[in-house]
Amino acid sequence: MLYQQTGKKPENELFGIYLPEQGWKTLIVHLYMLEKSSEHFRLIYPSSSERRCRIKKFPTETKVWEIIYPKDLAENPKYLATEFKDLTLYQSWMLGRHK
Repeated sequence: MLYQQTGKKPENELFGIYLPEQGWKTLIVHLYMLEKSSEHFRLIYPSSSERRCRIKKFPTETKVWEIIYPKDLAENPKYLATEFKDLTLYQSWMLGRHK
């Protein structure tokens, strides 16, 4: 408001971000916003840009993580299926693709 009225940018601007408690507990907040490390995610592409948002604490650049699966993780064929077992489910999926 002060900037709009006077044309001078205030020296000490205050910014805030609100996330509910459940939001602060999510993986994306821990990895991306708080820049915490994880044994199952390894940062492989931080943006070359050092530009950060005006809230100096929070990054705005693009980041990509590699997923590191535990060695003892067993494959579940249910999640590897590439075909629909039910014809009606396939038809429903096809209808959604044409919207």
